Amino acid sequence: MQKLLVLLLIWGGSGIVVSGCRHCDDTHREANAFLSDPSNQECTVDDDCVIETHNCSDLDDAYCGQITLSRTAAASAEWQDIRTDLRSCAKDPCDVCLARRIPNCSNGHCL
Repeated sequence: MQKLLVLLLIWGGSGIVVSGCRHCDDTHREANAFLSDPSNQECTVDDDCVIETHNCSDLDDAYCGQITLSRTAAASAEWQDIRTDLRSCAKDPCDVCLARRIPNCSNGHCL
């Protein structure tokens, strides 16, 4: 009986780990899709752009734990949900370099 219980706990625990990885993979795909949408990078002036941290997630166009978004996109409910999910998938510890990205607008696109 004890062996069966231990096996069930191991099997159940592995399901949690697998589903957790799947959740984070989905979150990273969703974040990358959001970041690659040109409308989330639109700007007119430098002040339209902001830097967001992403908790060391493996995201496209990220630099030292930082990404650039339009201020509107960063304030959106969709990004807030994604950011919350990215935090739950964060690596611990999360080492980032000391570089600081400066947001700017170039040709209508936040860089």
